[in-house]
Amino acid sequence: MKCFFCHRDIESVVMVIFEGFAHKTCAIKAGRYCEKHDVPKTSFQENTCHACIRCIDEDVVNLELQDRSCVKFLEENLPRPEFNALMRWAEVISRITHSEPETSVLRGLVTRAHYTNKKVSEVLTELAFAQSITKLIPPDLQEIVDDHYRGLMALKAPFN
Repeated sequence: MKCFFCHRDIESVVMVIFEGFAHKTCAIKAGRYCEKHDVPKTSFQENTCHACIRCIDEDVVNLELQDRSCVKFLEENLPRPEFNALMRWAEVISRITHSEPETSVLRGLVTRAHYTNKKVSEVLTELAFAQSITKLIPPDLQEIVDDHYRGLMALKAPFN
């Protein structure tokens, strides 16, 4: 078995990554392993970006404790259809994660910040400048979310 990164034989210490197997030291050098939590990073954006889910979770909790103004900022700085699409996405995600929609938005912002090596404030500015949520939620995912959201709303409708 060969390491995905250095292509040398792997003898005893093996780490599984999306592409196969790797030496832990090679994965760390490649930015694919979180030393703090001693876990491989998760792949995003068709395996082109990587971030540690545990680091994201910690930052979401810290952001929730410090400041909940991110959603307000997006509401004030995005066109209404974009903000509504963001909140539909947040509603669907919150049903899956059993959290509040605002927490889902924070998780999305923190996740993008981690895998782009930016601050959350930079991600917020980026979205406001683009006047679009596509850097946070790709259009093909927005379509899937909209289908699920319509299903959720149908379940909320009163039965006749």
